[in-house]
Amino acid sequence: MKKTTYSYINFKLKNIIESYKMEYVSDVDPWIEYAWNQKTLADAIRISVLCKDKEGNCHPHQYRIVKSQLDIFLSKCLENITKFKKLMDFDELFNLVNSISVYNIGELTKYDITTRIGAYME
Repeated sequence: MKKTTYSYINFKLKNIIESYKMEYVSDVDPWIEYAWNQKTLADAIRISVLCKDKEGNCHPHQYRIVKSQLDIFLSKCLENITKFKKLMDFDELFNLVNSISVYNIGELTKYDITTRIGAYME
């Protein structure tokens, strides 16, 4: 009897969680999805570094960063594209992105960029 009750409660809880996710949690981050859908690694890097979604909206974490700084960061990333192609996991990808230094491009931005590029490379 207890097993049946537990299973019923567990099933009901699972339904509640699924309903909550469907109601309040968006499925995919539009910036990650846009990077993921690019045709080439170079395009995915460009989209990821410029922090734009398919509508051209800048990610809220990066809207204060001057575009010229993102452009410099982008050119440094593209200079390392052969290194990007050899990476095997997220840590290696983050270490590469984090090693690129441009004024006012901090760790949060680098983490977000890594996440977007990583989605493409998955």
